[in-house]
Amino acid sequence: MKYLKQSLSKILPIFIIPLLLLSGCVQTTDQTGTVKGSGIVITDFSSSRDYVEGKDRAVRIYMEVENQGGYATDKVLVCLIGSFGEISESMWKLEDNECQKIDRKLEAYDPTTDMPGGTARKAWTLKSPWVPYPQESDYTFTGRVYYFYRSMTSTKIKVYSESEIEAARQRGETLSSVEQQVKTISPIDITISAPTLLRAEDGYFTIRIQVSNVGGGIVFDHRKIDWNSETPPSLSIDDLNYIKLNITYPKNELDMTACETEIELKKGETRTISCDFEIKDPESITTWKSYPITVEAEYGYYVDRDLSITVKGKKGETAK
Repeated sequence: MKYLKQSLSKILPIFIIPLLLLSGCVQTTDQTGTVKGSGIVITDFSSSRDYVEGKDRAVRIYMEVENQGGYATDKVLVCLIGSFGEISESMWKLEDNECQKIDRKLEAYDPTTDMPGGTARKAWTLKSPWVPYPQESDYTFTGRVYYFYRSMTSTKIKVYSESEIEAARQRGETLSSVEQQVKTISPIDITISAPTLLRAEDGYFTIRIQVSNVGGGIVFDHRKIDWNSETPPSLSIDDLNYIKLNITYPKNELDMTACETEIELKKGETRTISCDFEIKDPESITTWKSYPITVEAEYGYYVDRDLSITVKGKKGETAK
């Protein structure tokens, strides 16, 4: 996976609009378990009819997606998954490709103006299968959207001298080692934390990075699919549920001595990792010093929605 190598100064322009301060980031969950405002969301998955009688009856299935997150992406593939085929009269006939690429970039949601992100709508035409009269059969279809996304969280870690800690105590002030965080809204949420006080005299510090799958879907290796595919991508178990973090920090001032940057992250899971940093010149800190740290990830992601259509056999109809 080609992970981000740029410095924070190069990355920030991409995220200027779609960034939110951590304290102002509000996310809610809908009835499907998907966190609203967490990437590409399926806002509609419906059919023109949910009950048909007889074979070869036309049904339209619609899917609408919206970018409710903070990264603009042009890699979006929507797919209809079901029992399609021509080898049996008992199978649905699909008149369109199973997968259709969204042919334009879906812009990010803008929280500063509450401007919605980009939307797209696709449709499929199907013909109903033969069902023996007077039986009824229920058929489930899955709408799936595959997309490429990026997550980024940045903050500054403050390290204090013992004299500064004592002076703050005498003044009755409360010190904090983590400044306000800035992050993109995305299906993979990243939060940085540290102990309340980090002392320069220790010569090192540890941060904790919490990574949460909040999008209601599955992470996959975005390099392993064809974004122009006409059929659902074939992903192996090794292509799923892994994510790699890229951590940017001032290497002239810090050494990262230990950090688990590749983690397994399944649907709905949260993982917390620790990263150790050595301060190269702790004696130079006479009051306090802050170190900018950015954690990023880029990945593929997919979410599903289901619907059901009932077909009833029609009297007098045969399979042929």
